[in-house]
Amino acid sequence: MAGIDGLSVRVRPATGADLDELSDLRSRAAADLAVHRGSSELLATVAAIDHHRSGEVLHLVAEIGSVVAGEVVAVAAPGRAGGGTCRLEVLVTDPELRGVGVGHQLLVEARTWATALGLESIEAPALPGDRATKNFLEAHGLVAHLIVARGPLGPPP
Repeated sequence: MAGIDGLSVRVRPATGADLDELSDLRSRAAADLAVHRGSSELLATVAAIDHHRSGEVLHLVAEIGSVVAGEVVAVAAPGRAGGGTCRLEVLVTDPELRGVGVGHQLLVEARTWATALGLESIEAPALPGDRATKNFLEAHGLVAHLIVARGPLGPPP
């Protein structure tokens, strides 16, 4: 596990004691994402996620030392013909701690969990223009498969 200054990335289940740090982490990550189209919709979706819902849900935090440096929330989504998909509803790394293995370790843990459940694929959102996220996901074997275009109703321009 990579890290900084001799400290490794440690992943553990999220707890109620993490809520303040996770709120701060998400706020900083949201500010970093705000420059990309679709960020307000993605952030609204993430804010509405019920982490305590029933079903197969994984909620982990990554720490470097005693600092919460990242978070993943993964959901097992059943497939039409069996198998199913691990949907990463949240995958966030502290903007100041990117590139040291936090996201990688969270993704490794989510894949391990999904494999143990018998899921066949994994998916995560990336915003238009967010090359860093797209490159990160592609480096981990994920490929963009859908672009959703949206516009206001009314007469076309």
